[in-house]
Amino acid sequence: MYSLLVVVLAWPQASVQSVLTVGECRFRVAAVAFDETALGFAPADMDPDSHVMLVELELLSGSRDALKELKFQASHGQGTPTDAIIQIAEGMVKMLSTVTMTGKSSEYSPSEDNVVWAFVVPRDASGLHLQFATEETLDLSPYIK
Repeated sequence: MYSLLVVVLAWPQASVQSVLTVGECRFRVAAVAFDETALGFAPADMDPDSHVMLVELELLSGSRDALKELKFQASHGQGTPTDAIIQIAEGMVKMLSTVTMTGKSSEYSPSEDNVVWAFVVPRDASGLHLQFATEETLDLSPYIK
């Protein structure tokens, strides 16, 4: 008679908990998601080789209004940094550039407690970062699944 002993080793998954402080705001990235639209909105002239990147920030300390006023851009590889097209906070959508309602649904659903910025980026973009006006830079690659 033979016995079989199976040992399963489970390594804890690394969780990204980087905290960034910009001005009076201390926050972390809650999610980075990609979709065809930002809650149904997108620039009418969006290139078919692009999609919307949504960056959701969780405020840890400081004021929500100060977080909503942060100025930053998304950058990728050798491309030119891009400004946010939409901000989503407290269930409200704020248009930051000219966008249209596309009629397409969005699979992304942010937490009402967080603040989300939507950027248009190439589908094949690599090296995605947030660049803050205060010179801080945040690498988004650990948050992209």
